[in-house]
Amino acid sequence: MPDRFAQLLFSPSGVTVTPLAGDASGRRYARWRHPAFGSMIHMDARNDRPDGVADFIKIDIHLRSLGLSAPVILAQSEDELLLEDLGDDLFANILLRKPTMETDLYIGAANLLLEIQKAPAPKNLPTLDPATMAKAISPAFEAYLLGATGKENPSAQSAISLELERVLVKSNSKEPKLLLRDFHAENLLWLPDRFGVARVGVLDFQDAHVGHSCYDLASLLEDARRDVSETTRKFVLDHFLDHSKLDPGIFLEGFCAQAAQRNLRIVGVLAHLSLNKGKRRYLEFLPRVWGHLMRDLEHPNLTNLKAILMETLPPPSPEVLCRLEGPDA
Repeated sequence: MPDRFAQLLFSPSGVTVTPLAGDASGRRYARWRHPAFGSMIHMDARNDRPDGVADFIKIDIHLRSLGLSAPVILAQSEDELLLEDLGDDLFANILLRKPTMETDLYIGAANLLLEIQKAPAPKNLPTLDPATMAKAISPAFEAYLLGATGKENPSAQSAISLELERVLVKSNSKEPKLLLRDFHAENLLWLPDRFGVARVGVLDFQDAHVGHSCYDLASLLEDARRDVSETTRKFVLDHFLDHSKLDPGIFLEGFCAQAAQRNLRIVGVLAHLSLNKGKRRYLEFLPRVWGHLMRDLEHPNLTNLKAILMETLPPPSPEVLCRLEGPDA
């Protein structure tokens, strides 16, 4: 690790700082420019969870050992990092300018996932197993349902969690793969000067787990922040299925189950961010996420889960969204 960057991290004299857009976590990002050392990214995780920096470093080293474009770590402390600046060409930004590139970019992202899943995952990562995933949907009831209706429904929550766990067990992967988890268009960069799968840069992977091979694919195609075209969705699903060598029926069931769990959890997380953190802007994503969830629940093996959910959770109507803004809105 270059000493000059370590010195800069602890004493950033001569640095021009440009704040960058953050996310729902406690991390803060900024682009640092130095006349001698050029441009780099500063990650400040002092308000994030403990061990977040250590977890980022662990996954970063693993991804780069596979020849993938995770940012080079220039300097580190317990709760800060200086990282290689991979630029501003996030998929989300490019697609605002050139929407016709969507399918090519998303195929590149799918190839990156396939490459990651060829290699054994790093050791001692937490497992996103069916029991853990079923418990993780609690914000859908403790935040979304409570905020929307003013009351909880413990018996329905228990029934939905049990049915979801049953569905997840039925479609569970026998070979857990590395999951980056926040694998979507605002964490992926296009690096056309690189080659092969390295042309897709990846960010924000400190919450990595191991689990079902379809989880990150669902994160990519059922993005809370943007709509993915039907053409791109079909191309990517077919491409991933063809190269993963999975049975088509098992693959689709696994994808829909993983996506349904993820979207149900996000419904609750978005409500929590608004009601408990004052981040009301996240409510704009709720109708899209709800739409993803309804689509996932159309799979025949999720029929029972859909029936219980529709009896329990109200859709995000304008009235519900207004209630989720909280009493001080």
